[in-house]
Formats: sequence, C-alpha cells, structure tokens
Amino acid sequence: MKLHRINQRPSTANTMLASELMLAEQALFHQRIERNEKTIVKNNVDDRILSQLRELMPVLKKRVSPAFDIEQVRDGFARVRCAGDDVSKLLSVLSKDHAQLAAGYPCYIFFPVYRELLKLLRLAQSGRYAFDWYLKSTFSIEEAIEIAKHANRFVEVFIKVMKRPLVKKEQENFERSPNDNFQSLLSNIAAISERYLDAVVLRFDMFYQPADGVPVKDGDQPQLGHLHELLAHRTRFHAWLRKRFKSDLLLYAWALEHGRERGLHHHYLMTLKPRGNEDHVNIVHEIDDKWSTITLGLGSIYNGNEARHKQRYKALGLVSLNDPNVITGLQLIASYITLAGVYVKLNVGANVDAFGKGGNMGGDDPQVYLKAGRPPKRQPPVPIAISAAEGRARYVNFI
Repeated sequence: MKLHRINQRPSTANTMLASELMLAEQALFHQRIERNEKTIVKNNVDDRILSQLRELMPVLKKRVSPAFDIEQVRDGFARVRCAGDDVSKLLSVLSKDHAQLAAGYPCYIFFPVYRELLKLLRLAQSGRYAFDWYLKSTFSIEEAIEIAKHANRFVEVFIKVMKRPLVKKEQENFERSPNDNFQSLLSNIAAISERYLDAVVLRFDMFYQPADGVPVKDGDQPQLGHLHELLAHRTRFHAWLRKRFKSDLLLYAWALEHGRERGLHHHYLMTLKPRGNEDHVNIVHEIDDKWSTITLGLGSIYNGNEARHKQRYKALGLVSLNDPNVITGLQLIASYITLAGVYVKLNVGANVDAFGKGGNMGGDDPQVYLKAGRPPKRQPPVPIAISAAEGRARYVNFI
C-alpha cells in the first residue's frame, strides 16, 4: 500500500489523508513506549481498537443493508454471519478489551465516536465476548433470526449516532487540533528547508520526578501541585532555550504526554543553525544539565541524538535539508509529536497546553520569514512517498 504524498495544504476539519491516519496510528502505538537512559518500557494495551474504528467510520456510514444475516447449517438450525468485511472488522472492535484500553490511558479522553460506541455497549449490556460468541454458535432458526435482528439494530443505531450533526461536529473538532498542529509543524520545517541548506536537529524526551518520588500523574489533588511545578519549570526552560541559542534557535516543538511508568513527560524536536552547533550530542547533554538545574535535580532527559545512527531516515544531528530522506524523517518526527491526538487527548485540567512550538521560525505563519531578508537559497525538496511498511520500519528510533 502506497502512502499519499504529505503535501502542504490548508487543514480541513472533516478530511484527513490516508497517510495522516496511518501516521496517527503509528504515533499512538509509539506513545506507549517509554524510554529512559538505559531501558525501554512498553505498555501492552491494545490501542488498535481506536485506529480500526476510525478507519471503519466512513465505510459504516455508507452501509444501507443489514449488517448481519443468517445461514442455515442443517435442518432447523442456523448461525448468524457478518454481511461484509466492514461488519467483521466492527465485530473485531466490539470484541476487544475496552476496560484494558481505558486502564492504559488513565489521563486521556478518547475520540467522540468511540465514546459513543462505549455508551451503546453499556446500554446493550453486551460483554466483550457476546457478539463473537453469537457468530461462532449454532441456534435454532427462530433464535438466529432474533439474534440477527438485535445485532442489526445495534449497528443501525450506532450508524445513526455517527451521523448525528452534534457527534459529527464533535468528531471534527477533536481531529482539527492535531491535524492543524501537524500541518503547521510541516510548514515550519518546509520554511526552514527553503532558507537553509543545512541544520542541526535535536530530539530528546524530558522527564520530571517530584521530590516525593511519585511521577507526575493525574488523579489525587496533591499531585496537581506537581503538575503546576512541571509547567512552571517548562516555562523557565523555554526562556533559557531562547536566551542560550538566540538567533540560532530556528524551531522548537514539544508535546506533553502521560506514561503509566513515568507519568507526565515532554517530547522535543529542535532545529538550530549549523554553525557552532555541530556537536549536537553534547548540546543535548548541556540541555540535560540545565533541565536538572531548573528542577533542582529532579529532572532528566533521554538523548535521542545518541542513537541517530540507528535511524532508517537519518534526520538528527547535522543534516542536509536538500536530502528527501531527511525531510521524510522530520515528517515522521512531526507526526509523532502531533498526530496521536487524532485518537486520544491528554486531560489533566483546563488550560494545560499539550503541544506548542517556538523559535525564530516556529510561528504559525512561516511564510513571513521568507518575505524579508535574502531570498531562499533553493526550492524546497519534494516530500517522497513511502509505503506503510517503510513508514513503520525502525520508526521507533524517532521517538
């Protein structure tokens, strides 16, 4: 399966390219992987429930025929069967462990259509195994007809709920922010690549361990104080970045996430002018030292630049912005920072930003940087199309 090209385009509230949905699925998967200096911890919750349902939504909305029918297996007996691949996939979603998924994302809210599906499951009082059991069992013809009738009613109601104007609007609004953030970050990267032939790219994850030894997690009121501490430290950290790198700081973008093992943490992408910043690994070490100082020794950083040689698309360190593989790598990093929000959104209180960016070329309208001063050195490179398999290959190295 080939990806559509990830072109610069105005974001729309109700349209996402197939390539963006695939990248969002990858971003969600890798959000469950938590790193520190020596170990990798993976949360094994099955979040494919979310991506599978999101892919099914436009297909199910077009369904007009019954989702289930019956097939006679012998005299007087029949079984219920799915009337299409889309119904089989929906059945797979219904049979997943939704309680485990909720436990795996304690500080997040799920996208609106999935929340509506959970409501219907509770109203129908159907356990995760009920639908699957009905399709694998044999019943009298009368019982099979009744089961198919109720199953069809469930799917019909779900489709009607998806088509409700309020639900459609909520779903569009939910997806708009991560999609806009992704497109905006791609625009920043494109603007930088137009003006500069080379750049230094940094990737690091930033952690904060409160003084009481408990990671910053949502829930109890005392832990909300740790959240405020973290946000205050982040503000000071960004001020130091701007002061330390001055005009060399072309872009910094960050995402705030929650991990079950390490609580709240940040992912960063930074782009610097190359001259004087070639020693990128030690620059991240310097950033680590400063974060530790700001947090009074309670903060630490995972240095992604130390593992840059393992990447399939080598986009970290001193890179040529004329290389399409570098641009592809930067796109993957941008998708990781932004697109998991298509499925889940961090929910740790009002007015807590989970994404942001800054720097001399980190604004929302990068074209303003190309209107003044010397003209761009060259035209931007054309983003290359990659297959789904290539996109997943070694993608873990970008997180």
